Amino acid sequence: MIGEKQAEQDVNSLKGFDLVAKIKQKLEAECPGMVSCTDFLAIAAKDAVVLVGGPYWDVPVGRLDSKKTSLDLANRDITTAQQGLVTLISKFWEKGLDATDMVALCWIPHNQICPLKDICPLDGDDDNISAMNSHTSSTFDNAYFQMLINGEGLLYSDQATRRPTPSTSTGLTLTRSSSSSPTPC
Repeated sequence: MIGEKQAEQDVNSLKGFDLVAKIKQKLEAECPGMVSCTDFLAIAAKDAVVLVGGPYWDVPVGRLDSKKTSLDLANRDITTAQQGLVTLISKFWEKGLDATDMVALCWIPHNQICPLKDICPLDGDDDNISAMNSHTSSTFDNAYFQMLINGEGLLYSDQATRRPTPSTSTGLTLTRSSSSSPTPC
């Protein structure tokens, strides 16, 4: 089946699809047609955030995403690390989300580029793995936003959020909040 995994944004970007397929197969055996990959990935992401001290939230489940995969929709809708701020905001807006939502949802604590040059050299293979934030990799905090303000975002799309726009003020608010845990929503 050709779907999201083959989208240009996903190819060589994510690991663990084999594990996702195994989990999905077991879920299908127990609850045919009821639980999507998106459902259990959303639940796993929420549980990971909670485990590192982040907030808890309810995850609506029940095939709310789609009952089929589409390579064309994935290529159209999934953001890339190379996209600029206008494109990123536009894609989120099309889904009913604003710039504040975009900044909060793109919160992934990234590491600085310099240490990654040693871990992932240009002449290396794709099997190198690194924590995205070596400073506070097991803590839910606002370090990502602090790194953005310092110009240390790893991806082009990260640094795009530093330009003077409403999303920048959202990032500044999250960075300077008295709490170290971002809670924009």
